[in-house]
Amino acid sequence: MPSPNRALALNITYTEPASTTYEDIWNWSEFAYVQLGITAPRAGTVTMVVDYKEVAVTDPCYTCFDYRYGIEGGFSYTTTDHQLTWDFDVDVGANTVLIDLCLPNEGVVPVAAARMQHVEDVTFRLPTNTGDDPETWNLTGFNLVLDPGDDTRAAPETHTAARFKRSWDWLNEDAFDGDWFGFGAVVDGKDCLEVDYGYEVPFGFSDHERKLLYLQRMEHCPTYTGPDTRLDYAKSIARLVLELGWQEGWTTTENDPASTSQNQDADTNRLKAAFN
Repeated sequence: MPSPNRALALNITYTEPASTTYEDIWNWSEFAYVQLGITAPRAGTVTMVVDYKEVAVTDPCYTCFDYRYGIEGGFSYTTTDHQLTWDFDVDVGANTVLIDLCLPNEGVVPVAAARMQHVEDVTFRLPTNTGDDPETWNLTGFNLVLDPGDDTRAAPETHTAARFKRSWDWLNEDAFDGDWFGFGAVVDGKDCLEVDYGYEVPFGFSDHERKLLYLQRMEHCPTYTGPDTRLDYAKSIARLVLELGWQEGWTTTENDPASTSQNQDADTNRLKAAFN
């Protein structure tokens, strides 16, 4: 499947490992709609079947490689299989179909433990051919999209809504121990940015939801014999922006406030090395 903003016809066949602007989009959890183009030989009801996995991560966040990622390491992940289906009607000829991913036949909203994190197969079940001759059905478009509206309603004025922690909230001990929520959003009414950092407490220190965290967990190596100090630390704005940019469909820019003239004295010495 091509990237969300590219038509199906623009996809290419990979002939060798290379960096390319084309990509197969397997993480659908940041989108609420799929738009299809289908040319049908007759009217009928088609079913889209999506098989996917939800990934659960375990990360001890040790400072030493061996106990985190090595042979004795505690980093691991498990997957849970899911299948959801959507029915839609087509007419004879060319059709443009908008599928709301939050309205599958099973009545399951694909968020949280059912989020569409790793799509593996997409299958279309066509109406039974009761005639004697073969039929040709053509898939002419397949794109993850922001809500474009349809024949009954206009596209929404805004597709995303976000909330975030103020940069100084990490100084609050209650927040430090209880809720590491940093930045969260919904897209077209669907929860997104549901990142599993792999911490053992529910939702990775984010209390009620999986979202981007503004604190980074860090633990002493099991072989450490020094003072029992806490290593968790507040992420820089640049790091949080980078994590947001890693999510499918999100493009981020960090304005580097540490390099601005407002953060420098007359001798260009920085007043603050990084912003959290």
